[in-house]
Formats: sequence, C-alpha cells, structure tokens
Amino acid sequence: MHEIKAIIRSDRLDNVVRALQRIPNLPGITVSVVTGYGRVEPVNKQGAAEFGQVAMTKLELVVPQDLLDDTLSCIRHAARTVRIWNRWPRWICWYSTRPAH
Repeated sequence: MHEIKAIIRSDRLDNVVRALQRIPNLPGITVSVVTGYGRVEPVNKQGAAEFGQVAMTKLELVVPQDLLDDTLSCIRHAARTVRIWNRWPRWICWYSTRPAH
C-alpha cells in the first residue's frame, strides 16, 4: 500500500475526482482545503510576482502497489494546467508518495 498526497488547484478538483472514479477498485479519496504561501501571479500580468497566500486543494489516497502508477498518472493528467507566466509554462500539481504503514 502507498499513501499519495497531491496538492492541486481548487478549480481542477472536479476533473481529478471524475478521472479517479474511473479507476476500478480505488478505495477512496480524502479532500482538504489547504492554504500555503508562495509566488502569486500579478493581476495585470505586467508586474512582478508577489509572495502571498495561495489556496489549494489537497488529495490524500492510500492505494495498493498495482494501482500506484495508474493513480499517479491520472492525477497528473487531470490536474495539469499550463499557464504561461514570464514566458515559461507552469505545471500546477504537486504530489508525493510513501509506503503506508
């Protein structure tokens, strides 16, 4: 069993949950609203990024080894957004895994 924690943009939650529901035998998902601090895009796209509060959604899952790769791929693809900011694309999805005890 592996524990997955993924931080995604809140507006991507429905896409991710729909995609995860298609995986057979997926045990379940815990969803939390989390707040962090990081670089925030300027409103007018002309100014520099500021350091500020960022609201995101955290997903937590415990999956068996045989579902690990499919689950991670599903989260990555469903949560992916490409935003061009300062001429570089930004992938807004973070996850980590570890063996569940």
